[in-house]
Amino acid sequence: MDCDVSLPKKIALFEEAFDIAWRVSSAPGDLGRSDEASLFLTEEIAVLMRNGERSRLLLSNFAIDAYRKKHPALMLSVVQ
Repeated sequence: MDCDVSLPKKIALFEEAFDIAWRVSSAPGDLGRSDEASLFLTEEIAVLMRNGERSRLLLSNFAIDAYRKKHPALMLSVVQ
């Protein structure tokens, strides 16, 4: 665990990234099963943060993109 970011800041960053990803992808029909999508986005953001990513927009966009690749029939967009 890196020491450059405190735990409260990491939690806030995680929550912000998840919130962005969820808002972008939560239009009716975009997610498929919302429980599965929520878990997937949560896990994807956590992995990205463990690998050192600290940009909330990159975290959310990478998570959305990974979900879209897993479920190509769903139409999700990334945040710009």
